[in-house]
Amino acid sequence: MQPSAGEGPDRGGIGYALRWLSDGKPRSRTAGFPSRIHRSPVATVSALSRRKGAAFERHVASVLRELYPDAKRGLGQARAGHEVADIAETPWRIECKHGARPDLFGALAQAERDAAHAADARPVLVVARKNGGQDVALLRLVDLLALLRPAERADAPQDTETTKAPENASQTPSSARQETTP
Repeated sequence: MQPSAGEGPDRGGIGYALRWLSDGKPRSRTAGFPSRIHRSPVATVSALSRRKGAAFERHVASVLRELYPDAKRGLGQARAGHEVADIAETPWRIECKHGARPDLFGALAQAERDAAHAADARPVLVVARKNGGQDVALLRLVDLLALLRPAERADAPQDTETTKAPENASQTPSSARQETTP
């Protein structure tokens, strides 16, 4: 039933947010109509989320300063994220994520795209924290192996013949022995 003149949602009452269509069914005022404000298809990040992300980046930088004293939050990312990593002055291109359900693999792909765009050859590392959880790190297996290889070489047993001191002079090589003649 269509409202007669002088009735309906535009004349006051609780129906002010509804638009009456020709069939008499109420619908949202904006349903089927273009919005006055253009909304980007890219998801916008709230100010609270930006502050939480910035605080997490500062936390990660402070933790990394133990190994890399110059580690700091990459401030150039406000203009173009691909130019500067979230954490600068480290041998890694670090992407930080903090949220209810951080997308680790999406963050890894984003960091790799940004690194390729910026011609950054450093290995990519994602540091993330779920709300109320612990910090975790994600990196490619090849990067982990490259990181572990120097440590493996340092732990390898040394050659015992070259490092062992001789117990008596008869065991020393003849070229090393000095004979004295009276």
